[in-house]
Amino acid sequence: LAAPSALFLHYVANVQCLTGILHKDSVGPNGEWRQPVGTGPFTFAEWRKNSFILLKKFAGYRPRSEPMSGYAGARLAHVDQVRWMVVPDDATRRTALRAGQIDWIVTDVSDVVELRAAKGVRVSTAQGLS
Repeated sequence: LAAPSALFLHYVANVQCLTGILHKDSVGPNGEWRQPVGTGPFTFAEWRKNSFILLKKFAGYRPRSEPMSGYAGARLAHVDQVRWMVVPDDATRRTALRAGQIDWIVTDVSDVVELRAAKGVRVSTAQGLS
């Protein structure tokens, strides 16, 4: 850090923070990114920069026996694949959600009223970092 930050540990520990512990095979010998090597129910399949990341169900995955509790337990894959789309424009994301082209979005609180009124859309809210 260039300066002290009272929120640093809070941000690093938060589930929304994009940090992680990666297996050494995730990067090449000179430090270039290859692909993530993880331990969950999905495996990395494809990444197209600024377009999407595709994860596929990992047939060899064996979940833990205790009940799922959010971050541990029997984490099961109920779908064969997950495609994380990059859609930078808020209006395009909302339109695609309402049209059934995508299943889930993160959006601004100002969009909640509009989306709650949309047929077939379920809105869930949670406290964010801001």
